[in-house]
Amino acid sequence: MNNMVLYFTRSGNSKRIAEKVAKKIRCGTVEITDDKSWKGIFGFMRGGYYSLKQKVTRVSLEGDYDVSKADNIILVLPLWAGSTAPAGYSFLLNEKGKIKKLHMVICNDSSDTKKAFKKLELLVGKINNKYRITKKLGNEDSVINEICGNITDGGNTVQIGNED
Repeated sequence: MNNMVLYFTRSGNSKRIAEKVAKKIRCGTVEITDDKSWKGIFGFMRGGYYSLKQKVTRVSLEGDYDVSKADNIILVLPLWAGSTAPAGYSFLLNEKGKIKKLHMVICNDSSDTKKAFKKLELLVGKINNKYRITKKLGNEDSVINEICGNITDGGNTVQIGNED
């Protein structure tokens, strides 16, 4: 089975989680980047605004990775202002037709992710494999184990795209 972990990170948290998942399921990681600078206080504020307004960015994948080659894509994104980071939903909008199975991970400090998943699904369609890693809950390792168990056990069928 061909798996790949993709992530977008501003502070390094998503990268750390992505690397932990990749190590457990013995696959690589691919960083998603976009055409914006999110550094410093102005980048932080811009990120909140872009996420809140669901503004799309131009994304690229490290090494021009072809997502259609993976059986499972594990996508790790941070939560910004109640939505996923713009590079994450921009990536899904661009690539959703190529993804066979998606395992979506939102990581955050303490926020509720239910609204973020709903907002994301309004943009890209139904996502069946949804996980949240919340620093306040201290659930990082248990959620990573759950993700890896679902990958190695075959996981669920994931529908991504517009629902009829």
